[in-house]
Amino acid sequence: MSGPFGAGALNLFSGVRKFYAHELDQSLRFNDNDTAMLSRTFPSAGNRRTWTWSGWIKRGNLGNTHPLFVAGSSGSSVLQFALQTSGSADRLALYNYTGSYNLNLATTQFFRDTAGWYNIVLKMDTTQATSSNRVKIYVNGQQVTSFSTSSYPSQNFETLVNSAASHRIGRNFDTAVSTKSLDGYVAEVNFVDAPIFTGATTSGSATVTGISSTASLKVGMAVSSSTSSVIADGTTIASIDSSSQITLSANATATNGSAPLTFSATVDFFGETKEGIWVPKQYNGPYGTNGFHLTFEDDTTVEGFNTVLFDGTGATKSISGVGFQPDLVWVKVRDGTTNHQWTDSVRGINKNLITNGPNPEDTTSTNKLTSFDSDGFTLGSNGSTNTSGKDYVAWCWDAGTGSAASNGNGTITSSVKANAARGFSIVTYTGNGTNGTVGHGLGAAPTWIMVKNRGDTENWAVWHTGIPITKYLRLNDTPEAKTPTNARWNDTAPTSTVFSVGDTSTGDNEVNANGDNYVAYCWTDISGYSKMGTYTGNGSSTGPTVTTGFKPAFLLIKRTDTADNWHIADNTRSTDGTFNDVIRANLSSNESANHTGFNIDYNDTGFTLKNSNSELNALNGTYIYMAFADTREYAFWTDQSGNNNDFQHTNLEHNDVVLDRPTNNFATLDPLNKGNNVTLSNGNLVTDLVADDTVLSTIHFEIDGNESWYAEMLCQTTPNNNSALGIVISNNADRLDDSGGAAGTYWYFANGNKRSTGSATSYGATWTTGDIIGIAVSGGAVTFYKNNASQGQAFTGLTGSYSIAIGEFNANGPALRINYGQDSSFGGLKIPQGNADANGNGDFFYAPPSNHLALCTDNLPTPGIDPNKGEAPDDYFNTVTYSGNGSTNAITGVGFQPDWVWAKVRNATGQHSIFDVVRGATKRLGDGASGVGTSVESTVAASLQSFDSDGFTFGNEAGNNSGENYVAWNWKAGGTAVSNTDGTISSSVSASPESGFSIVSYTGNNTAGATVGHGLNSAPEMIFIKGRVATGGDGNWNVYAKPSGGAIDETDYLLLNSNTIADDNAGAWNDTAATSSVFSLGTFADSNGDGKTFIAYCFHSVEGYSKIGTYKGNADTDGPFIYTGFRPAFVLSKILSGANRSWHIMDNKREGFNPQNDLLFTNSNTSESDVTDQDLLSNGFKLRTTGEGRNRSNSFYLYLAFAEQPFKYANAR
Repeated sequence: MSGPFGAGALNLFSGVRKFYAHELDQSLRFNDNDTAMLSRTFPSAGNRRTWTWSGWIKRGNLGNTHPLFVAGSSGSSVLQFALQTSGSADRLALYNYTGSYNLNLATTQFFRDTAGWYNIVLKMDTTQATSSNRVKIYVNGQQVTSFSTSSYPSQNFETLVNSAASHRIGRNFDTAVSTKSLDGYVAEVNFVDAPIFTGATTSGSATVTGISSTASLKVGMAVSSSTSSVIADGTTIASIDSSSQITLSANATATNGSAPLTFSATVDFFGETKEGIWVPKQYNGPYGTNGFHLTFEDDTTVEGFNTVLFDGTGATKSISGVGFQPDLVWVKVRDGTTNHQWTDSVRGINKNLITNGPNPEDTTSTNKLTSFDSDGFTLGSNGSTNTSGKDYVAWCWDAGTGSAASNGNGTITSSVKANAARGFSIVTYTGNGTNGTVGHGLGAAPTWIMVKNRGDTENWAVWHTGIPITKYLRLNDTPEAKTPTNARWNDTAPTSTVFSVGDTSTGDNEVNANGDNYVAYCWTDISGYSKMGTYTGNGSSTGPTVTTGFKPAFLLIKRTDTADNWHIADNTRSTDGTFNDVIRANLSSNESANHTGFNIDYNDTGFTLKNSNSELNALNGTYIYMAFADTREYAFWTDQSGNNNDFQHTNLEHNDVVLDRPTNNFATLDPLNKGNNVTLSNGNLVTDLVADDTVLSTIHFEIDGNESWYAEMLCQTTPNNNSALGIVISNNADRLDDSGGAAGTYWYFANGNKRSTGSATSYGATWTTGDIIGIAVSGGAVTFYKNNASQGQAFTGLTGSYSIAIGEFNANGPALRINYGQDSSFGGLKIPQGNADANGNGDFFYAPPSNHLALCTDNLPTPGIDPNKGEAPDDYFNTVTYSGNGSTNAITGVGFQPDWVWAKVRNATGQHSIFDVVRGATKRLGDGASGVGTSVESTVAASLQSFDSDGFTFGNEAGNNSGENYVAWNWKAGGTAVSNTDGTISSSVSASPESGFSIVSYTGNNTAGATVGHGLNSAPEMIFIKGRVATGGDGNWNVYAKPSGGAIDETDYLLLNSNTIADDNAGAWNDTAATSSVFSLGTFADSNGDGKTFIAYCFHSVEGYSKIGTYKGNADTDGPFIYTGFRPAFVLSKILSGANRSWHIMDNKREGFNPQNDLLFTNSNTSESDVTDQDLLSNGFKLRTTGEGRNRSNSFYLYLAFAEQPFKYANAR
């Protein structure tokens, strides 16, 4: 794909492309401040009982209402499916309201993940007998079954969807549109209007016969019937046997020779699970009459002609999506009375004509069209073409490559820019006052010519092949074709090289006054592309059908036998198959939208007049027209299902098509990781900050890692001296509201200074409005750029995890717009440049430095447990829940044979039970009094009896009490232990170096500095050690922690069985950090008692799978966001300083959705606590509590987390 997306749309280098069988290339960005939407009214009703909607959604702003799919006519007659505030914020809600609620659902779970993508599927089938089967909502392939509000429709209820009413994506019918409009990104939308076929069923048989055609049906489609008791709920197609026969998955429940059978798409038609991850799947079933498929693709290579729509901003604005560099741009405001504006590349910018008047060329009004660009054009702030809040249309033509050239074919020398292949040329010449000829450069005789005197107030002279050469029309006026007093065209038809102009003996100066400058626009018919034709009206609402030989994208029509207006219609404003949004070329009036008196249906070979309006279809009236074909293969509002159910687009433009997508997720600014007063918009790419505020990105990186990273920021408005771009260390909440000098922050300020800790120092150039500031991070160094000029290395020698961030210090900030690689137009404020990164990803304004990458998931490091190799995190760690039965209980669903099982009763007071393969089955640690406790290992035959291939088996002892609910966390190590002599103490080790986990058994020697081999390839960052026998100490679980984030190290220790904070004592680890082969011991009896046996569980972080780290609390319900680089399945955390608080355990299986409220504690035997605490997200976790156990102000916390999915592939949670 060429154009502004460059190679980013065809990345062939990175492994993520191998992972997705159905690769998506782009999405459409919705900004709620723009109240953007797509809308379509179906011409006739479809199946209102059974239909399916599927879309991929990436959230922007949280709160308010974000409509996904809406149908109806007003707030009192509407079906709305939305992410919306409902009590607590951000549930999925669905209702059908027609004076009362016929359907009303709101999920229990919240959807507050702004870093990843959701696939949301809504399946409606009101024919089902069971009420809860009539509406099914799926998120990432999993059905939502928990609702805070649940009122299902009656059987065979007809929803407003598929009625002949407005259907919308992105906005509802509420007048408070800014709070009822979608903010975020949408990709791959499918709507299936379930087809109905008649078939013969036989009670007790699964065979259905007599179907008219099975060609469009697919195995797995759901089958239902509005006829009572014919098909059981949940029935699908098991096989397609012939062109008229199918076999069902269940027997029919009644005999019916002509049962109406509805065939609908299930969730599996839109996605599939790959290594535990829900991925897009190309829909291959029938769409039905009103079905549609929106890919939001934009054809970036268009030939000859195109129409674009845009919204005025009152500021410099780049218009893209034309598909070529236009030479003629005709702009008209749609909702105002401003003149038509006509600019071409031959006369040049700031030389404007109007079509609705005889005015000479305007060379004084600047800042209208300021440049012709490779994919469009750029506008200045002039209100004629760019008034803020107004809607515009631009019709664009391509007059070929190169510059205008001198043409001597006529008696009058001309300057010509011609596109012979598309039959269009722009001609300038100077009149000589006598009959003459002018070369036009087309190579074929023009069939339409329009001439305008550039310097004088003269009418536009128009000739069309459908009127005699002796006559002419005026584009700026209404008269019929007239014979002038002097021959406009010298009564001579144009030839393949020239057109003729008459003399000016009568003082008529429209085409050839001596010494006057003229411009002529010439078109000729090109088969299959353009047609200058005629038709005769019949005065009927079923008017004449006009054959053009193609489906028109643009029509300009004028009656020639009497005075009437010029009418312009196009298929970009009118997308529903009928031209009815009319603009008049000779008037400055606004568009007549949805004007039924001007209906013109367009079809594959031409158009049909569907009105009796005399301006278009008077009985025996004669008309001329100009028509152009649509050479776009697709546009972001067009239906790709084959049904041509195209949408109208409102406040959406081509620059809203961006590279961010479910199969390559780009970073944005993070609403969950920002200062309290930060406001984000435009898909979280624009920020308005107040004093001492910072916002981080959704993708973080190791600054001294193997990858190099690049981003760029536009100063959208004038920056303050203390506006800043830089990097901020991860997982430290007080960096979000600091004054620009905190440790772990590295800034380049608009006043040219740089700053980390301490005072600011002079560094580079100052910034102003329109500047683009780049940041490149590589090998621990940070370099900044201004408008592609390096300012030199600003910082070096950095280590740790960081985010590219925007900050504002000491004053309220301007609008700053980031580009992490998804949009080099910066929302249309710049001309997109299409520079990709070293992997072929991204769309940057300036080319990134060599080997630097966009912040997108495709570029993230390969996970240590890599789904692209057929691996999954739950091959190494998984959580299962089960019910105790008081007898032998085989627990399955782990997915592997576990080597460490940690179980805890949930709904009652009871002990933690810990077992591992090294010590052996039945060997339990944990006691009933204090969580993991201080008790020594006990052999309990009725406890865990075996480690099985898909789980474990419990006897009738604690861990399996009848009537109690349990959770078990399971880890895979290396199976049977092997001897390890790397340390001064020999050990027995079961290790999984790939997942960073080992189980180590050893015998202590009470020697300071003793070392124990752990069997991993990297230094453990966390170790739990427990004496298996009485050690002479307190029986504690000693915890070693040395995460990369600091706050605790080898001089400190914690107790897993206690709420006490970290203590500094060399007796634990001899103040010696673990290495890639051994960990060290002091003289603590509980970890190195002489002659005593111990078990150790060792962990180190693995990219995309596990993370040991720290974060800092803020005591706010909008608590810290902790970036892990994966979607967590398990989080264990502990406060390190300031207050004694418990260890907390949360996982993805007990609650199953956000918010995660089910807490357990390692140092307590209490039952599960139900408190609003945190969200597990696609890239980390977010605290939602002020409780000191998780979020005490200015206290540091330690955490151990394991992945459900690596962020490289993760969906939103």
